Amino acid sequence: HLFRASLFKTPDRRGVMNTLMYLSPLWVFMIFAIALSYIDAKRHILPNRLVLASLTAILATEIGLVTISQDITKFSESVLVGLETLLVYICLLVVSRGKLGMGDVKYSFVTGLVMGWVAPQMWLVCIWVAFTLASLWVLVTARQVHRTRHSHIAFGPFMSIAVAICAVAGQINS
Repeated sequence: HLFRASLFKTPDRRGVMNTLMYLSPLWVFMIFAIALSYIDAKRHILPNRLVLASLTAILATEIGLVTISQDITKFSESVLVGLETLLVYICLLVVSRGKLGMGDVKYSFVTGLVMGWVAPQMWLVCIWVAFTLASLWVLVTARQVHRTRHSHIAFGPFMSIAVAICAVAGQINS
C-alpha cells in the first residue's frame, strides 16, 4: 500500500501526494469523528444531521477519488464493508434489546465505509476494538463514576478511536 511505503521508504513527492489522496476519506472522517465524539461524550447522542453530513462528505470524497482513478473497485469494497458493519450493528441492537443506541447503529455505516476504503480486512476487528475500548473504559472509571447495569456510556468515541487504530494497523500489516 502507498501508506505503508511512505512509512518505511523515503517517498518522492508524488508518492506523498498519492498517499494523502488515498487517505483523504480517513481525514474527512476524523474531522467529523472529533465533533461527533465530543457531542456524544457530553450529551449521549450522535446527531442525525452530523452523522448524515459525515456520510455525505466521505461518500463525496470517495467518489471524487474513484473519478480520478477511474477504478470503482475500492469504492465498491468500501460500500460493501459499510453495509456489513451496519448489519452487524443492527444484529447487536436486536441482541442487546435496545442497549445500543440507534445513533451508534447509524454511525456504524460511516465507520464501515471508512474502514472499507482504508483497511477493509480490519472491519470486524474494528468493531471488536471499539467494544474492547469501551469495556476497558468502564472498568477503569468504575471507581470514579457510580454505574449501575442500566447506566449509559457514550459509544461513539470508542467507535471513532477504533477506526483510527485499525486504519493505522491495517496499513502497517498490509
